[in-house]
Amino acid sequence: MKTTPKIKQLTLACFLAAAAVTINSAGAAESEFQTKEYFSSNGLDLINAASAYDQGYTGKGVLIGLLDTPMREDHPELSGKFEVIAALDKDGHLVANPTTWTQDVSHGTHVASIMAAKKDDIGMHGVAFDSNVVGQVYIGLQSYYFADDKKFFQAHPEIKILNNSWNGMAVDKSFVPNGEVYSVQEAKKLAMTEGVKPHSGQLVKWAIENPNSLAVVAAANDGWVSPSFMGMLPRYYGSELGNWVTVVSLNPLDATRKDGKISLGQACRCSAISQEAQNCSQSRHREDISLPQMR
Repeated sequence: MKTTPKIKQLTLACFLAAAAVTINSAGAAESEFQTKEYFSSNGLDLINAASAYDQGYTGKGVLIGLLDTPMREDHPELSGKFEVIAALDKDGHLVANPTTWTQDVSHGTHVASIMAAKKDDIGMHGVAFDSNVVGQVYIGLQSYYFADDKKFFQAHPEIKILNNSWNGMAVDKSFVPNGEVYSVQEAKKLAMTEGVKPHSGQLVKWAIENPNSLAVVAAANDGWVSPSFMGMLPRYYGSELGNWVTVVSLNPLDATRKDGKISLGQACRCSAISQEAQNCSQSRHREDISLPQMR
């Protein structure tokens, strides 16, 4: 798995998390939120987060769930608002969380910070900076784990958004022009299979049982010709997974926001499409995406 593209995917995923919360009345003007700390997180101004903050949408009172790699709940940007649940192996034995900073803990901790890092005039702050996060170790650099159903899902029924900045298997592009890769029955059976990629069973079960909550799922890493199997699940489940949102990535350093639209630059467009479109590097065209109205 690549770390950088998945982190980019979380920029939009976290915006969805922030936009979905219901918060107290608004207070300060937008400009008061546009601090050095605000601009230190590349994506906040791109998604016009200050407008949401001005209306009181800061994540206060909302618990965000996170399925990711091992995480460190003692990170200064997250301490006091971040709980990490250790994973279980295939035999139900506890998998100890790392006690030192390694590559294995960097992704999940980074994702939690993008979502909910404190607004304290230090470093950067998260999209929903007033929210709390409970993280379940679910994947590793070399293996897939199992969620502790009792300690994570059952003990936290108030989770409103469950973020997943990871994916399982790619869909072979040679199958795509020829129709469906799986039948509905095959897809549902594979989706609920535990212990093998795409290892989505516990997540799918949670989403179906919590229709008023939101599951945010990364489409894939860049260069894939189609979304991952997980990203395509609503295609097979239909309205059963009406709360399943598959998100794509963009590069905030190669995009601009103006007049309610995000304009994607050359590099941003190239990273979002198949590697086969090599002539993208010769294009000077820019594409626009309309932003949702905040007022």
